[in-house]
Amino acid sequence: MGESAALARLLARWPENKINPSLNRINQVMQALGNPENSFKSIHIAGTNGKTSTARMVQQLMLELNLRTGLYTSPHLAHPRERIVVDGSAISQNEFYELLEKFEPILELVELRLENEKLTFFEAITAMAFMQFSEVPVEVGVIEVGLGGRWDATNLIIGEVSLITPISYDHQEYLGNSLSEIAEEKAGILKPEKPAVIASQASEAEAVIKKRIDELDISAFWQEKDFQILRREMAHGGQIFNLKTPFGVYEDIFINLFGEFQIQNAALAIVAAELFINNKLEDETIHAALEKVTSPGRIEVIKRNPTVIIDAAHNPAGIKVSREAIEESFHFDEIVLVFGCMQDKDAEKVLIALREFASKIVLTRVAVERAMDFTVLSEFCKKLIPESEIIFSGELPLALNTAIDYAKSRESCGVVVMGSIALAGAVKGLL
Repeated sequence: MGESAALARLLARWPENKINPSLNRINQVMQALGNPENSFKSIHIAGTNGKTSTARMVQQLMLELNLRTGLYTSPHLAHPRERIVVDGSAISQNEFYELLEKFEPILELVELRLENEKLTFFEAITAMAFMQFSEVPVEVGVIEVGLGGRWDATNLIIGEVSLITPISYDHQEYLGNSLSEIAEEKAGILKPEKPAVIASQASEAEAVIKKRIDELDISAFWQEKDFQILRREMAHGGQIFNLKTPFGVYEDIFINLFGEFQIQNAALAIVAAELFINNKLEDETIHAALEKVTSPGRIEVIKRNPTVIIDAAHNPAGIKVSREAIEESFHFDEIVLVFGCMQDKDAEKVLIALREFASKIVLTRVAVERAMDFTVLSEFCKKLIPESEIIFSGELPLALNTAIDYAKSRESCGVVVMGSIALAGAVKGLL
């Protein structure tokens, strides 16, 4: 039926912003495939914000250690193949469709056995990633949780190291309405006899994670207590920092990413890599790795004159740190914001986090099924922001051109696109 038909069937499955709590479906497929997830060692990463950037940093450290590395992240900006990365490069479209062609018959057989149960899109593509990593084969998989942790399709792996980035509110309809409930889901990736690296957490989340660590009786390395960022300075094109870890001290580490949160992500990645090899990393390994790290869709400059920045932040905590990073790293006199979001997001809290950030907000539609209705979004915006600061644009190409024209007409004005991963990916595609 052709490549596009196969991809359409995959994308038509139950979407990844919804979960059907069970590991039975993914377990059945993995068994049918010969349990490829057990063919490589892995580092497993959960949390609310910073997972993908941290995973990319861990991947690069593994590559500098001369280990054949598979990286699995989500969601994608343009094409699902971006999620399946081998040795630093996403698999090609041909490789993706060949993989899908091999996988579909196995999936059909398993679903016949499951009768009324169907794998979700995320479960299916997770299985494909593990299948690809096994066939390459990779030596280490850097695996990012999709949603939550305990019931996530990636949670069949036994990570040599588990890593939890900062936990905040997101996907409350599935993960719970309190930080303790959300943390309980995230802590579900922790495994017996395997060490954990934990970012600084709110006290509510920290208590839950500590309880789970005590129950499992595992070693845990906490930011601030067990490893500390000693210094951070802005540098041309990025930042420089010093880090103290349980294995030693590293100085003058350069990273070509913006924002204090990226330094935290780097610290987590370095400690996870140390635990993976159970040794201090060579300074050259860290410098070479972090100089190469990119984070598509995370405070990414995609155009100059005027500067256009895309950022995939989509919850209040992510918006807050991205906003702080942009204000610190780019000295615009004025910002015009292109904004759209998904219907399952708390638009009111996101817009409150963005108030006073931009002199103009250009509202737009995100061209995906999950997008918030434009009229609903407009009403939210009018309640919180003076109408004189809002441009109700609608279609994305028009919204983007409106924002760029506005920025060009001002003295020092940047364009920031924020509110949705799908929006960031769509703008990247347009520019």
